[in-house]
Amino acid sequence: PANGLCAEMLATDILFPASPNWYISHVADALADGTLAVATNQAVTLVTASSRHVRSVCSFRSRVTGVGLGEGILCVCCADRGVHAIDLRSLQACGSHKDHHAEPCAIVLVPGLCITGDKRGTICLWPLPGAAAAAKGMERLIPQRE
Repeated sequence: PANGLCAEMLATDILFPASPNWYISHVADALADGTLAVATNQAVTLVTASSRHVRSVCSFRSRVTGVGLGEGILCVCCADRGVHAIDLRSLQACGSHKDHHAEPCAIVLVPGLCITGDKRGTICLWPLPGAAAAAKGMERLIPQRE
């Protein structure tokens, strides 16, 4: 009976590997269409929640510290100070930057813009590739020191 239960569970559940990322606040995100992104160490797993189908595993050179999903795009920040954009349709990289001076630890996407914050309090406003604001370029907001 135990083996049957285990086989049944594996057939219906998606299991993610244990990760040192779980103490970070934003290692998963989802879209209304059921697309789910979950960070596990140096990779992001994309899942279609309704079918429980693993679409892709995107690997990175450094520990993933945050993920953000937007319409047609996945943004990922990493411990090596990199922020990466991936097109969800082609699963190809469509841009990146390393404008943080410390490890980015927060990420959020709003239409046309990826906003990341690092451990020193710097916020980067990055117009996403193809967005109307992309011509303006990166903007860094550095906190005032008292």
